[in-house]
Amino acid sequence: MTQGKIIQAIKALDRLKGQPISLPISYKLYRLRKSLQPHWDWQVEQEMQLVEKYGEQTENGMTVKDRAGFDSALSSVVETEIEQDWDAVSIGINDGLNISMDDLAVLEEFVKIGDDE
Repeated sequence: MTQGKIIQAIKALDRLKGQPISLPISYKLYRLRKSLQPHWDWQVEQEMQLVEKYGEQTENGMTVKDRAGFDSALSSVVETEIEQDWDAVSIGINDGLNISMDDLAVLEEFVKIGDDE
C-alpha cells in the first residue's frame, strides 16, 4: 500500500469525526485513526524537509523556487510503499454508519463491512 492511500484513508476517517456514531464503532475508528497517525506525521516531516530543500524565504513567507523538483520529490513520498502496521476494523452493514461512496472506496482496505458484525 502506498503512503498516499494511507493519507487518503486518514482524511476519510477525519470526515467521520463529527458524525454521531455508536460507541463501539466510534472506538474502532478512533483506534484505527490513531494507529495511522505516525504515517501522517512522517509525511508532514517529509514535506517540511522538501519545503526547506526546494523553497526560499520571501516577504510573504516560504515559497517553492523549484516547483518541478518539489513536485517530483513529493510524488516519491506519496508513492512510497508502506508495509501494513495496523489492523483493519470490522463494522456491520447495519451499524448505522453514514459514509459516502467515495470514502467507502478509500477505506476499503482499512474498514471491513460485513453483514454479521
